Amino acid sequence: AGREIDETGIKKYLSNNESGIQFIKGRMVNRYQLNNQENLYVDKPGYSPPKSASYKRIGWRDVSRPSQKRRVVATILPKDNIAGNSLSVTYYKDGDKDSLLSLLAIMNSLCFEFQLRFHLATGHVSLSAIRKVRIPTQSVISQLTELIKLCDERLKGTFSADAKIEAIVAYQVYGLSKKDFEIVITSFEKITKEEKT
Repeated sequence: AGREIDETGIKKYLSNNESGIQFIKGRMVNRYQLNNQENLYVDKPGYSPPKSASYKRIGWRDVSRPSQKRRVVATILPKDNIAGNSLSVTYYKDGDKDSLLSLLAIMNSLCFEFQLRFHLATGHVSLSAIRKVRIPTQSVISQLTELIKLCDERLKGTFSADAKIEAIVAYQVYGLSKKDFEIVITSFEKITKEEKT
């Protein structure tokens, strides 16, 4: 987990020339979506991308204001591109797609963010704060078949999967009762009444 390329002075190395490696900025990442319409490429002499760039990985926005409805904004980044330092990334070295989907669903959940918010002191969702959140081991999350399927559907644009993802993460991953989960939900002031229902 970490960052991939420093964006300081990067404009002089960015172009629409596909000879370089595709560049992804934080603003291109939304929850379960990647808006890749800018088609920018890094063509920097002597630059070698980090090993992480050759994997499918989770990318999340580093900058996130406390006033936002949801502070964790994450999706899957395809392999063979490079994430700017407005994003942090994480991946599994064995390249297991199921584990990655399951982890993405957990990271985008209210239960995950509920824990994370206690560790956020600034407008950044730092890797150090993410590491303080309880996340089950890969051997556990790779077996959450329904969660994996729902995350895949959500990545394809099925918004109705959101509620089921939240319920599975709350119950199967974190072992919350309905009452416990209601306490978590009500702590999010900008979640609408309909969403809570």
